[in-house]
Amino acid sequence: MPNWVYNTMSLTETKKGALKEFINATLTMDGYDVHVNSGQDWLDKMNKNQLCDNYKGIWLSTFIKRPKTYDLYDTTNYPNGERLVLGQKIHIGEQEVIVTDEVVQSFKDATTEQLQKYGTVGWYDWNNKNYGCKWDTCLTEKTPEVIMVDGMESMKLFFDTPWTEPLPIYTFLLNNYPNLDFKIDVYEEMGGFGGSYSIVEDEGVRLLSWTDDEEYYKMWENLYEL
Repeated sequence: MPNWVYNTMSLTETKKGALKEFINATLTMDGYDVHVNSGQDWLDKMNKNQLCDNYKGIWLSTFIKRPKTYDLYDTTNYPNGERLVLGQKIHIGEQEVIVTDEVVQSFKDATTEQLQKYGTVGWYDWNNKNYGCKWDTCLTEKTPEVIMVDGMESMKLFFDTPWTEPLPIYTFLLNNYPNLDFKIDVYEEMGGFGGSYSIVEDEGVRLLSWTDDEEYYKMWENLYEL
């Protein structure tokens, strides 16, 4: 089993309404034709199951969509059709098929397409490259918190990721939501690393900055000495 990384993302408006715009953008990205009036409105409706049918919350894949080829063809386990056995039953997407020479060739073709178009073969490598971790994760699996700070909304999201934090997603948010300030606390459960990301500006350019949590490292050093 992986070591989990605990992420706490704090998003604070620097322009009134920015958090509402962010949440409405995530709803649109996931294909929902519904809008909320504020972060608190979103949280209230979500908690009461009043938002929209089949709402799943915010995921890493909300921001960066994985190409369908990776869900159709499991080239992580069968790159170029390797290890496929003629006559066995497998799934291509949701469809169960019997492996034939044509099916093997379709995996070879999918492998070539994935490498040429996206630079990775299989969902595992694509996830690591584009999400920064091997599995998609729900940012709203644990109940978010929304508060007001000096007339601006601030929201906290709590979620876990396997092995590493989803740094490409943090970079996506940094580049696409200039009216949101954020701080992200990140802790690996077995003492591997801990600290926080925050936004700094360098000659007018917003950048992510990492700060180690020295107390976290001291705690683990003391535990290992016991």
